[in-house]
Amino acid sequence: MEAKEEPTWDQVLQNHFYLWNQTGKRISTTPHPQLHGPYCVQSVTLDDVLDDSFPSPLDLGSFARYCEKTHNDDLLAFLLLTKRLKSDIILSSGAYCRILQSISKKYVSTGAQEEINIDHKFRQATVRRVANSAKKGFFVGNELDPAIRAARAALKLGVFRSFLGKNVILGCTDTRTVAYW
Repeated sequence: MEAKEEPTWDQVLQNHFYLWNQTGKRISTTPHPQLHGPYCVQSVTLDDVLDDSFPSPLDLGSFARYCEKTHNDDLLAFLLLTKRLKSDIILSSGAYCRILQSISKKYVSTGAQEEINIDHKFRQATVRRVANSAKKGFFVGNELDPAIRAARAALKLGVFRSFLGKNVILGCTDTRTVAYW
């Protein structure tokens, strides 16, 4: 089996659809395979889906499709980009700073190209942290944390809960209730 090639930082910063689709195109317009569900699982977390830990319909692609349809793909992209940034240990200091500032400018700043829908106080705290770190010329790595917390809460309480409701029966113990015989 071939290893999936990661898109470059320039690709994902230019077009966030590369985060979940190798062609860089919207997937909500393509037909989704017929699902045999709902599925019975004990627990599914947002992190499980972001890590692509489950097969369809609980995979990242299915969630991305749902986020696109509900116009929340900007929140998903922001979380995936920040997760990737925090885990990318081979970035030089200069590249890290450039990417962090690009993410902030594209998703967090007021009037940004893909402005995420988060509370004003979290937006301002994040913008202030990024600006202070840029002024000092030194980034700690937690500058985006207020926006990350707000984006996770918004995605988890709204879209993710609705997504699960369409695909999962949580906490069931008898799988016969959803089995197709």
